[in-house]
Amino acid sequence: MSGLNMIAQFFGCVGIGNHSRFLAEALINNIDDVVLSPLTPNVHYDMFGLTPKINECLKKQLNPKYPTLVFWYPDTFSSLFERVASSKPKIGYYVFEYTKIPPTYVEEINKLDFIGTPST
Repeated sequence: MSGLNMIAQFFGCVGIGNHSRFLAEALINNIDDVVLSPLTPNVHYDMFGLTPKINECLKKQLNPKYPTLVFWYPDTFSSLFERVASSKPKIGYYVFEYTKIPPTYVEEINKLDFIGTPST
């Protein structure tokens, strides 16, 4: 893959912030061009102690030619994908701590082209 947009919560020292950073680092090391976009725009990236690679990717503009991966909760997928005017594949990544996905999330998940999760 030549490029990928990723929208996620990259900040914070526990939970989803850690997962997002680990996944971003893996993607950056395996894909030619990764564009990172924080859930909360206008955050001062350098004050969070992110790696230099992540900081560089946070400075780029989302690319409508790339597939987009959103790493967050399904009830926000639609609004986050709207940031990228693209017909490219929409990929959701949802980390949850239950045995079943809440029914309110199923409709949003079904709108995606792909879904990833670390749970069975």
